[in-house]
Amino acid sequence: MQALDCYISGFKLDSNHIGCIHNVAYCHFGMGNFANAEKWFSLAIELQPSLQEGYIGHTVSCLKLG
Repeated sequence: MQALDCYISGFKLDSNHIGCIHNVAYCHFGMGNFANAEKWFSLAIELQPSLQEGYIGHTVSCLKLG
């Protein structure tokens, strides 16, 4: 997936870039890779606890995992 590759490249340049991290999580979520999405949403929450979308994405990913 091209978008995922771009966001991963951005993350490699700046591992604290919350936009890249959050978008990697959403890419994984959109592809049905809920375990990977959960990991990336967790990282987003760790780096920016005020990011509400991170909690929502994390919760839904966990629910999808059962």
